[in-house]
Amino acid sequence: MPGSFAVSALKRAGIGFVSILFLTASDPAIADSPSPELPADWVRVSAGGAFSLMAPAGTAFHPAQGVDSTVGSFQAPDFKLSFDYGRYSDSLTHMSSEAEYETRDIVVDGKTAYIVTSFVPQYSADRPYFIGIHFPEVGETAMGPTKLTVYGLLETVDGYALVEAIFATIRFD
Repeated sequence: MPGSFAVSALKRAGIGFVSILFLTASDPAIADSPSPELPADWVRVSAGGAFSLMAPAGTAFHPAQGVDSTVGSFQAPDFKLSFDYGRYSDSLTHMSSEAEYETRDIVVDGKTAYIVTSFVPQYSADRPYFIGIHFPEVGETAMGPTKLTVYGLLETVDGYALVEAIFATIRFD
């Protein structure tokens, strides 16, 4: 059962980890403090040298062909997170018209970002819960700022905590 993975991963991570994540995510002044200990089976997965993140063992990076940016996905048996790293990464502002839309600011690896969640059954009947993180500026080029957006569709809201824990581990290479 796909939803049970998130629950068992959270049990391994401990409720304290999730509580700390939510507390730090709501206050940008402490949001970039050192992460609590992650489950022992989590591994660092690189996105082709642009950035990396920690995720459950078995998560793999799959590059895709981008036009003007680095794109790809992180896939595991129970989730898929897609990303766009470049000048024109989706800001996710169009999600504001979706049901159960919420957004909040966070700092990850010293970079300001925001997390967006919403209910979007029109995108996928099996995975109607959207979660994404957008970094409006992770670097600067002669043509403007480089941005990062990572997003996915989840089976249940229980998956939000797992994905937010993954988002908190993003590091820019």
